Amino acid sequence: MVWGDSHAMAVVPAIENLAREMRSRVAVATFFATAPILEVQCTSPVSLKHDSGKWALAVVDYVKSQHIPNVLLVCRWRTYQSKAIDDKPPRGPCNLPSKIQETVLQLEKAGARVWILKEVPTYGFKVPRALARAVIHGDPLARMGMREDQYAEASASEDSLLELAASAGATILDPRLAFINQDHFCAIEDSGFALYRDNDHLSSHGAMMLKPLFRRIWHDQPQPASP
Repeated sequence: MVWGDSHAMAVVPAIENLAREMRSRVAVATFFATAPILEVQCTSPVSLKHDSGKWALAVVDYVKSQHIPNVLLVCRWRTYQSKAIDDKPPRGPCNLPSKIQETVLQLEKAGARVWILKEVPTYGFKVPRALARAVIHGDPLARMGMREDQYAEASASEDSLLELAASAGATILDPRLAFINQDHFCAIEDSGFALYRDNDHLSSHGAMMLKPLFRRIWHDQPQPASP
């Protein structure tokens, strides 16, 4: 299962492609601006708002009832530090790392192995438009994206946010290597295709860059004990 917000929607093409290769099925549970985290209420106007908590519980129940072996959590994690509050009264700021950890534990209790995708590089400009402008002016494309050290710095806070989840057994997937080019910049295009459809959501082509990373979900599985 892929569970998350619109960033999860963006990576589904890669997961579906792999599922066809592996002859398996994929369930998708996504909603705009709604975190795949139990016991939080997402406050974005386009989110599920006060239904966020019920939605999350329903997803975990589905994982359990359908015996789903792997759940991939994808969202713009750092966004929810300011756009998620505790779902229980008195509603207010919540301990997000603990909430993510509890979500991992409940999914594991439901029988699933949990995978978490860290955020892909994000930009302050619309990538397709910037690429089109660069091509028109004959500008080089390889260094239009974020520098590797900038990306590492930007994702440092995310590491601490997901630390408890990792300690609870979640496998953290880092998309960094999928995007770093030989100039040590994060690529925003590949073979003439934009890797993003706006400033932070991957295009279908961009999602395919993550296939080698996602392949672990099928191949990196515990082996059954010998009789």
